[in-house]
Amino acid sequence: MAQIIVDPSEMRKFEVALRELRSEIDARRNQLSAQIGEARSFWDDVKYTEFQRKSEELMLEVQYFSKLCDQYCDYLRNKAAAAEAYLHGR
Repeated sequence: MAQIIVDPSEMRKFEVALRELRSEIDARRNQLSAQIGEARSFWDDVKYTEFQRKSEELMLEVQYFSKLCDQYCDYLRNKAAAAEAYLHGR
């Protein structure tokens, strides 16, 4: 007999929490990017250039993480719906 080991409501809670986290990360990433750009007005040397370059690399990785979060949130939402349909015999 087929069996599933999943709690659709817990999957949905996690999906919501993951979406909220992604939104917070995106907001902070945008805020930090602006602040790093503004820092050039008072910090303009080789170390700033190095810091800015490394920050941009990190921001790209964070942006990639955000995209992955979206993909997994969609997956979790669909998986929870499928599990509910299965559990309720639809």
